[in-house]
Amino acid sequence: MKQSLNFESSFAGLSNLISTLLSSNGCPWDKKQSLKDLQRYFIEESYELLEAIDLEDNENIKEELGDVTFNICFMMHLTKNLFQFGQDEIFGDLIKKIINRHPHVFKEVNENIKVNEIMSNWDDIKGEERGAKFIFESNSPRLLPALVNSLNIQEKAARFGFDWENINDVEGQLKGELEEFNKASNDLEKELEMGDVFFSMVNLARWNNIDPEASLRKANQRFYRRLIEVERICNERKIDIRSLNINERDDFWEEAKNNLRN
Repeated sequence: MKQSLNFESSFAGLSNLISTLLSSNGCPWDKKQSLKDLQRYFIEESYELLEAIDLEDNENIKEELGDVTFNICFMMHLTKNLFQFGQDEIFGDLIKKIINRHPHVFKEVNENIKVNEIMSNWDDIKGEERGAKFIFESNSPRLLPALVNSLNIQEKAARFGFDWENINDVEGQLKGELEEFNKASNDLEKELEMGDVFFSMVNLARWNNIDPEASLRKANQRFYRRLIEVERICNERKIDIRSLNINERDDFWEEAKNNLRN
């Protein structure tokens, strides 16, 4: 039987659409999906959204937000069937949690509260909710990217006074870690010291109000686009990119950079 095409442009409409896809007359592929199956697609769509945001591509941001929302709504339908909790329970718990973590808005209104106080209160309340025994007890997901996790750790430590006094000290720490890396005598020492170098670089980024994960992601994108442009130039001139000597590679690289600036 042909299904209805009339769905509201709302979360409820999307939910009804997914209900149709999962119904007896729905899509065989959709009906086979599990939460673990959807992990992969959720990660892919999330990173596509991040890329669209980095590129400031408004149309793609809109599209990728839709794809991420579709995956979330799909997961909610699966949890309803598997674990007997769905949108009502998820949204209800979320709203309670957000209200609880904003006492300066919903309990004792404090218009003069500082951002660092808000973040410290957030950490305290979050710890209480989870029954944490220590202030610094980690609640970061184990699969969180290392740069993101490093930034989270440093921000939390800084809110409790564990931080450098000025940016010169931060830069000095990075130089010191690089020196220790260069002095490392074996692979294990080098690996450990490189970790300290990365940690110090994240600290430098934090002190400059730079998101290290986003910064590195953008650097990767720039490098990749330049490689593609070098290959395009070589193909246009019927040159095998693998045959370039070091000087030719430098020349083509600069040409690619200039082309992408224009």
